[in-house]
Amino acid sequence: QEGMICLHELISREEGIVEDIPRLRKYFKTKFRNRILDYIRKQESQKRRYDKEPYEEVGEISHRISEGGLWLDEYYLFHETLRDYRNKQSKDKQEELERVLRHERFRGRQRV
Repeated sequence: QEGMICLHELISREEGIVEDIPRLRKYFKTKFRNRILDYIRKQESQKRRYDKEPYEEVGEISHRISEGGLWLDEYYLFHETLRDYRNKQSKDKQEELERVLRHERFRGRQRV
């Protein structure tokens, strides 16, 4: 297909080349070879450009990845674990935990 396009362009641009078969062969061979080499160079250039793009670690860009929230099973497991943890704590510890979950500031928050 590329050969047909190249031949059409050559016949359109060069006057009287159809009658001069040896000249047509030389011109076509050169033009077609150059066209293919240009196409290959262009592909290699694009590949090099992609290879040179900086690699970003997922951990470094994870803040940019949107969170869809918890799946239903994760949500259930989270609340079950939280409930079990609360039941094991004393009343004072339970109150501190509730304040942490409400994002309140208080002395000793970091310890909790």
